[in-house]
Amino acid sequence: MNRFVILTGIFIYYVIWLLLPIFDLENTILGFPLPSIYAAICPVVLLLVGVFCVVSFLGGLVLCSETHDQKVMEK
Repeated sequence: MNRFVILTGIFIYYVIWLLLPIFDLENTILGFPLPSIYAAICPVVLLLVGVFCVVSFLGGLVLCSETHDQKVMEK
């Protein structure tokens, strides 16, 4: 339940963040939200970090399996 509330809050914040420039409500509350350019950059950066983590994990598995195969072949 807590995760649902947190994710809903993040979604609502993100939607408001994207709609503020359309309705010209920017800078009505000091510091809320960040500039709109971050709304485009943050998901891209998160996606790149996620892809990097997955590829690194798979690369580690491949390297470990190669060394394991070499040890089996030596026996």
